[in-house]
Amino acid sequence: MHDETGAPASSASVFNLRENWNHLAIRPASQEPVIDGVRAIAILWVVVLHMVFFHFSIFPTQAIYIFYNPFTSWIQNGILGVDLFFVISGFLMGSILFGEMKKSGGLVFSRFYVRRFLRLIPVYTAAMAIALYLQHGDPGLPKWGNAQYFWANLLYVNNFLPVMKQYMGWCWSLALEEQFYLLLPACILLFMGLGKGRIRILVGLMILSGTIRYAVIHFSGIVPPFRFAPYTPAWNAWFDVVYDKPWMRFGGLLSGVTGAYLNCYFMPQLKRFFARTRLITTLSIGCLLLYIHIASTAMGSFFFDMIPYVAREIWWALHRDIFSLAVMFLILAAIHTPKLFGGRLRRFLSWRGFYPVAQLSYSIYLVHEMLFDWLFIRIAPIFSARLGAYGTMALDSVIGLVATFVIASTLYVMIERPCMRLRSHPAVLSLIDCFRRPKLVLAASEEA
Repeated sequence: MHDETGAPASSASVFNLRENWNHLAIRPASQEPVIDGVRAIAILWVVVLHMVFFHFSIFPTQAIYIFYNPFTSWIQNGILGVDLFFVISGFLMGSILFGEMKKSGGLVFSRFYVRRFLRLIPVYTAAMAIALYLQHGDPGLPKWGNAQYFWANLLYVNNFLPVMKQYMGWCWSLALEEQFYLLLPACILLFMGLGKGRIRILVGLMILSGTIRYAVIHFSGIVPPFRFAPYTPAWNAWFDVVYDKPWMRFGGLLSGVTGAYLNCYFMPQLKRFFARTRLITTLSIGCLLLYIHIASTAMGSFFFDMIPYVAREIWWALHRDIFSLAVMFLILAAIHTPKLFGGRLRRFLSWRGFYPVAQLSYSIYLVHEMLFDWLFIRIAPIFSARLGAYGTMALDSVIGLVATFVIASTLYVMIERPCMRLRSHPAVLSLIDCFRRPKLVLAASEEA
């Protein structure tokens, strides 16, 4: 655990603001650019969704038109940006843990959890403090924006509260990820100790994901099309029952972990498979078509009026997992088949402009919703008479986007990046050793 130079991080280097700022512009050679591209697309998609969403109370007719117009319905599906995050997060965490298992035959739990704490909690705590100001007096929330439930955020159980009681409700996804990662090291130890049949186990877990989703959707009766306004009882029920619970969303994370397992333990086979450029091109086109169909089918789409009720249930139960698997395939294809589509897919995802956005994605996610909610309702009346609804929405969004990047960059340079570098500080390494028990070692066969 060292910094980019290979030396243990010192206090001076950890808090060197120039170095932390430069890290936003210079991608380390060890970092996979394809992952940065997917992460940047994920956060930008989520942000564009909320540019419209937080104008709903100001310009409801125009917001509804944008969400349900066939050419802009992909904006409403910015909620799938979270699924993109789940896939790459599962892939990265799975790669770390499987890599450690393959190298040493065991896992050091204390190192994993201390690193996750330093990666997430400090800047999260700072964002919660900012929210005390930005959400104070929000007409849609209690006086302090449900701040009395901040403990649920710190414990990562906020997604088990009703959405109208959650503090910083958009952070349900952070809770869900950490619930998954709380169990992931132990699950990987168990998984790797099972010997043969691991691929079948992963397939079975993915089938279980779809089965659970179908059962909940079927018995709750929450089936598309959904044409309710935000924060209505119907919207709240949809959010609390089918949207933010771990048993409804683990398929995306599992897709990423599956990709990491294959990438770690089946690299020669993957290289041979992805060397078949014609086959990979055909499969990639199929994945892109699935991606486009799911991304453009809004929750209230008339597509659902044209198919039987049971087909709506099945589509809604499986679409996220299918989307996640398609994304994972495209990531592996971009990594292992550089000439796919003439190299355009890899070049697009590796674009340098995506890198700083990817680095800022966590801080952007933390602050953008509360900033848009606070800002739009205050500045829209200033411009609406002169610019009209759509012009005002566009200008509000530009101002909000610039403000989001300024705040996120500040949090990254001052808090997020220093705490990430602290993970290789000698004091932190000593702390890990204090809590470190004998490493849990895998003695079973490593065959698939």
